[in-house]
Amino acid sequence: MKDENSNPKNQAFEEFSNQLENYTKLDEIEKNRILKHGISNIEKNFQSQINSSKIINSYLSNLKSQINLSSISNSSKKIRSPFIFRRKYIQNLANEIFLISHDLIKENGSILSLSTIKTYFKANRTNWKIRDKDIPEAINWLNKKKLIPSILNKNENNSLIVFTPIELNSDSNILLSIIDKNQYEFTELLNLLNWNEKRLHSCISFLQNNGITVIDNTTIYFPGI
Repeated sequence: MKDENSNPKNQAFEEFSNQLENYTKLDEIEKNRILKHGISNIEKNFQSQINSSKIINSYLSNLKSQINLSSISNSSKKIRSPFIFRRKYIQNLANEIFLISHDLIKENGSILSLSTIKTYFKANRTNWKIRDKDIPEAINWLNKKKLIPSILNKNENNSLIVFTPIELNSDSNILLSIIDKNQYEFTELLNLLNWNEKRLHSCISFLQNNGITVIDNTTIYFPGI
């Protein structure tokens, strides 16, 4: 009888698993490198076996989610925006946006501008060949399915997407509706809003407490914009 362990697929998975067991001795960058290399190698050489096994597919998807790799099988494959039969494509794109949003939220807070999401997506999903309307369409799908709390300033140039539930007060909504860059001087916002200092301080403090703004002396930063 043929030794099961001599199967190339089993050997590849065993070698990959052994590398992962030792990752605690390595830094996070090295762990991610091992994951990406191992996943790429297995997808390249055993795609038919992956497609025929829900267990393997689920295992690889779970590993990918740990390092925000595309959850789509064979993540190096070129994915082009279709002109027709777009429903499945938009759903897959929405899932990818939802996945990468975890990294963005850690760095920038829970409200992200459309342009921030587009830039990050294009840099981290280079195999996706998207058109300008694709990401707004996918975000609208997430909003329609109530997978994200809301979209503020619903226009092509300045949409702000809320990824974690926040109860914004009226002043916060007003302030967020006028910003179009990621940093302002305090006096600049005073002039734009025509508010008194106390009102603006209160609004900015509220946004800061919710992880949306960062204050450095008189400069207010909006990292997600």
